[in-house]
Amino acid sequence: MNIAYIDMNFDDTIEDYHYSPKRYGGGRIIASALLYKLDTFDIYSNSESFVNIEKSKQNQCFSLDNAARQKIKNGDNIKKYIPNCDKYDIFLHHFSNVFLNLEGCRSQKQAVWSVGWREQINPNNKNILLFDHIGQEPQMVGNHKIFKIVIGPKFEQFKKYDKEDIIFQCSRHFPLYQSIAVAQLALKYNIKTYFAGPIENGYPLIDFIDNKNTFYLGVIDSETKQDFYKRAKLNTQFQNYPISATLAGKEAASYGCGILACPVGGWNLFIKEGLNGFFINNEIDFINAWEKRGELKQQNCYNLGLPHSEENMINSVLNALKAI
Repeated sequence: MNIAYIDMNFDDTIEDYHYSPKRYGGGRIIASALLYKLDTFDIYSNSESFVNIEKSKQNQCFSLDNAARQKIKNGDNIKKYIPNCDKYDIFLHHFSNVFLNLEGCRSQKQAVWSVGWREQINPNNKNILLFDHIGQEPQMVGNHKIFKIVIGPKFEQFKKYDKEDIIFQCSRHFPLYQSIAVAQLALKYNIKTYFAGPIENGYPLIDFIDNKNTFYLGVIDSETKQDFYKRAKLNTQFQNYPISATLAGKEAASYGCGILACPVGGWNLFIKEGLNGFFINNEIDFINAWEKRGELKQQNCYNLGLPHSEENMINSVLNALKAI
């Protein structure tokens, strides 16, 4: 099965198709994993996305500039930009409101993955791959076929770590993720909390960093991120909009971190209250969860996250594509 993945993002949202400090989550982790798993999976994206790709995989990476990606999104025939399109059995992308124009291509099969909730689904897209799917199906329109998949990071063999009384949040920082709310609670209750990742659109997180209880680490490398996951007892996921459970939270779980999350979206599937985390509705919930942090077992955090491993992600996607 030959697969073409079309990335229609623009340069301000470049994804690096490699496990690197630039990756803080997102559905394109699927494309990264498939690239390294398969020799029959090609990526079409901006050339900057490929700078860290291993040499043995560079021949599966093809450049599409901004203008080409915009024209494809607007419905231009894909044959203009992918001359060898007839080699592919299926075309894959993650803009659920976009229906690819495959007129004249040997295969007319396409599939799109979507986090649902926040995205419109083009009624012509028949094959929808959904991860953390809870609550999404009623929002579908048209005659869709729904394939439930998972998304997640690599899970190494379980290891118990010496944990410290700290919280670690590695993510983008903007209003949806409520990083400031986490910082305010940390300041009020003198809880050491570390933030890492890019701050977006002037979001004033730095105003709540005192370098005594709250710390901002910047955009960190993978080794530093893993070190903090190993040390932290808890990971905060205060998304106040029903998005999928984040890749960062699942990665934290792989290192035995408990998750503090709002009871919305994919966290309702991922968290088992009191076993691998706690749901947070208000300040009282937060401080109660902090006081119960010792009740969360690292093994439970790992085991309940394991169904979302990279291996299961790859298998679930490939099974869906084979069915399509």
